[in-house]
Amino acid sequence: MNSDFRAMDNDYPPQQSGQWRNEPDPPVDALQRVRFRNILVIDMGTLADVVLSVPALRALRTNFPEALLTVVTGSVQGEVLRLAGLADRLVTLDHQGLKQDNPLLSGLRMTQTLAQIGLRQFDVAVDLNSFRETGWLTWASGAKERLGLRHPKGKFEFHYTARLQSDSQTKHLADHYADVVEALGIQILDRHPRLPIQPGADAVIEKRLKHAGFKPGELLVGLYPGSTTGGKLWPVERFAEIGARLAVNYNARVGVLDRTRKSARVQRVVAQIRTVSQHQAVGLSGLSMVEMLAAMARCTLVICADVGMAQLSAAVDTPTLVLTQNAPGVFRTSLRGARHRWVSKPDLNDIVPDEIYELACEMLQTNRTGALFER
Repeated sequence: MNSDFRAMDNDYPPQQSGQWRNEPDPPVDALQRVRFRNILVIDMGTLADVVLSVPALRALRTNFPEALLTVVTGSVQGEVLRLAGLADRLVTLDHQGLKQDNPLLSGLRMTQTLAQIGLRQFDVAVDLNSFRETGWLTWASGAKERLGLRHPKGKFEFHYTARLQSDSQTKHLADHYADVVEALGIQILDRHPRLPIQPGADAVIEKRLKHAGFKPGELLVGLYPGSTTGGKLWPVERFAEIGARLAVNYNARVGVLDRTRKSARVQRVVAQIRTVSQHQAVGLSGLSMVEMLAAMARCTLVICADVGMAQLSAAVDTPTLVLTQNAPGVFRTSLRGARHRWVSKPDLNDIVPDEIYELACEMLQTNRTGALFER
């Protein structure tokens, strides 16, 4: 690891990647021998961020199998981690809510969270995000050791007893999270997020597809048009155009996915595909998180304009085509693996259907059977 990991006290010796302050020539392997029994992880990023943290959390779970692992994360993100089975306790706290609330209400929510997780019982607290709010939460947990990023301007140094100097702004998030956890003496070889499929959820999706006339072996393309309003959504008409062209030229069945029950965008895409192509489209709205993963796993290709949902699709090894607006650091959440494609423009409306259709046709040449056996 190429990071500089430093501590403000002398409880633990250095890692090979750095050195500890005021500690002359300690043995480099001593930290690896520490067996933490009670671990707190602060993992309050977006859905895409948390999916990318799965390899790091899996490494913690594997290397400290006897430890009690508590993770503080958002509500939707917690559904993913619960499915992955990587935490003994999940405590819900949404970072966006903390940022948007007034300081008094945010402080009350953090106090309630601290009461849930318990104080001064943790051997180590790992702050994967190093936001201002997560730094305060890490400090207030009272953990014996508190690991986080060194702030570029030297702020909030007292939050942590050990600070990692990381080029986090120029590094993929999956690698960044892995670097933080590796500072505890863990080596993470597989940094690709992978999520399991629940048999019960898969049976629900199979039933819904069968009810819609879907037959086993048919080509299924998943579209995720999104359910919110605003300028960040690709127009419904363009999703419908892509679906209709794939239905006509590839005889594909199109599944339109959403977690919102009776989603208006799903209904509009389905209706337009039927009108334009005279082919049947399947509306799969009102899906739980585990059902969404099961539905994506059944697709030969998923096309969406939501990075979080794209990460879920990639985590079940489905070839995924994601559309995004250019943003600072957008590469940090890019999809890992050669099977996926990422199209980014300053304005989402600048992405034209012809470009997406051509990429979709190219991706449909991918042999799905091999990926199914790998899972």
